[in-house]
Amino acid sequence: MDDSSRFDWFDSVKIVPLETMASKVISVIDQGRSTKNQSLSQIKVQQATELSVANRLFSALYQSYFTMPVGTFKVSIPTSSKSYSRAGGDRLPLGFSYRPVRRVLDALRNLDWIEYHPGNTYKGVTRICASAKLARQFENIGLKWSLQIPKDPLSLVVLRDRVRPNSKEKVELPVPCTPEVLASREFLFSYNSFLVEHCVALDLTDAQLQVLAGLRTDFNLAVTRTQIRRIFSRGSTNKGGRLYNGWWQGVPGLYRPHITINGYRTTEVDYSSMALRIIYAEQGLQVPSDSDLYDIGLSHWTGSVDPRRKLIKEYVNAVLNDESGRYRLSPNQQQELGVSQKELLRLVREKHRAIEHLFYSGIGLDAQFVDSEIAINVLKKLMDQGILALPIHDSFIVRTGFRADLFDAMNIAFSEVTKTQTTLDETGPSSRELFGLKLSEMDIQHRSSVITLDKAFDQLLQYPRGLMHNYVTSWRKQSR
Repeated sequence: MDDSSRFDWFDSVKIVPLETMASKVISVIDQGRSTKNQSLSQIKVQQATELSVANRLFSALYQSYFTMPVGTFKVSIPTSSKSYSRAGGDRLPLGFSYRPVRRVLDALRNLDWIEYHPGNTYKGVTRICASAKLARQFENIGLKWSLQIPKDPLSLVVLRDRVRPNSKEKVELPVPCTPEVLASREFLFSYNSFLVEHCVALDLTDAQLQVLAGLRTDFNLAVTRTQIRRIFSRGSTNKGGRLYNGWWQGVPGLYRPHITINGYRTTEVDYSSMALRIIYAEQGLQVPSDSDLYDIGLSHWTGSVDPRRKLIKEYVNAVLNDESGRYRLSPNQQQELGVSQKELLRLVREKHRAIEHLFYSGIGLDAQFVDSEIAINVLKKLMDQGILALPIHDSFIVRTGFRADLFDAMNIAFSEVTKTQTTLDETGPSSRELFGLKLSEMDIQHRSSVITLDKAFDQLLQYPRGLMHNYVTSWRKQSR
């Protein structure tokens, strides 16, 4: 796993001690600044630019430090002047010019506030992180909620394509300035502006946060990373288009019931077999809303709670997206399903004969575009009511008190976009006492302590002392 993110990918936070440290950096730069042939106004412009860079770097260093496990994450920063050139465009690719960044970096090193790990052709980009001296100051500040500055609308829509056919390597392309793209940027800026006013956290102890942070090698638990953007695929603004970047999206499903909004418990509602229902609808085919599209005839099938369902969903999505036809389940996965790869494909083809001709066509990205349109529709409906919903592609998280509003918004949005009906599944809240336990694995004592939605209805939580307690408490103080 890459243990760093580029400095300009971090959201900007406004925390007074960080701003004070940024000002000190400018004082250090001033001590060695040459004023020859420069007017006072030119020097002030330089100082303002450097202060902007310093604030962004402190935002990045602070947030990377509190990415869990605490103190293990780094900030990557290009140190070649070529990385900052406009390359014929009007916008700076990293948002800053090379020289101010270089001066701020040198000042940070002079203050002994960063560890500096230079990159080169063989070791990749340069990385920095808080030194022991700066880490002590971060610890004194603690993990604080801060009202973030909404990201530039121009950065909120991304268009990617493969470097070459069948390549996994992606490249970013210029985004066309179409009415649809402009509308997406406008919505995302509005949503992010609404989102940053709220506090999305986890009702977990520090020890449980450490466990959660170590569960996935491709997931960085950073609760300050909230703002979302829309990413299109295959060089087309009609393929993909899902919403990404919210930290909650990387939390495994078993642990998402611990997510809270503004200190309240949440519930998650998802669309059942969404991609398949969208594809059927696009083909003009009606599917009963109560039909289980992942029931391919396996013995002893138990419906939505069947543990094999996740593997079947994974396989079906691969069949829809994998144009090469090379996707295979592992031997262990085939053993868990109780059927071979060949038999599984036969059962899936038989179940979905009406759309079999679309297998291995890449149509999944077209379905993702439709589900992203539905997601935006849902978020808009709820935001208009003052309700924050957190998107996870085909599911949404809201405070438990707004579950009925979420059900209505999801049903209406799906019907408006696809002209068909759907079914919804719900995952209720959990408590830290049930951390890591599946319902099927709980003993009698644990089952009796399961939180019902009635008990959890808009319940304001008391967090255990630790990172999340400090984070949510700081939000409550600022939101009064």
